[in-house]
Amino acid sequence: VLIDYLKTAFDWIKKHYKIINGTRDIFIIDEKNNRYREGTEFSDLIDIHNFDKDLKKHLLSETLELERIARSIISYKFVEKYPEKNSYLNPNNFNKSEKDLVLVNIDSITETIDRYRNEENYKRSINYYFNKYDSVPFWFVINFVTFGKLINIYETFDLDLQESIADEFQK
Repeated sequence: VLIDYLKTAFDWIKKHYKIINGTRDIFIIDEKNNRYREGTEFSDLIDIHNFDKDLKKHLLSETLELERIARSIISYKFVEKYPEKNSYLNPNNFNKSEKDLVLVNIDSITETIDRYRNEENYKRSINYYFNKYDSVPFWFVINFVTFGKLINIYETFDLDLQESIADEFQK
């Protein structure tokens, strides 16, 4: 009986640990003695937990949409200025004062292409561009780099290109 009780208690703790520890700071008035504000119910902690979870889902969704738009604008504006094939691999198309970061970005893009070219889920689409055009378009490659790398790439653009991209976000 004691083992069953402990199992049940452990399951309850496991299930509710995140709710209690993630929301208790809002309601606790004496952490040393674990005293909550008068009238605090467990349902209050659940409500805050659910609100927090829903807010995170909404923010993530909107952030992903903003990232999608940023990738689109950055690639469009770059290709508009540098329409040549593989122009994103040419260090002369970037800010000369950021030479080291430019070279790191170009290496990273090349590694990304190579990695996805060998990955079963993506090699067909990447190889399609290589076989048909002997290159992968920037608007396609940009979807495979991390958001942090995308920011690094943007930071190495010349000021005119950065301003052109920024102007698109104001429309």
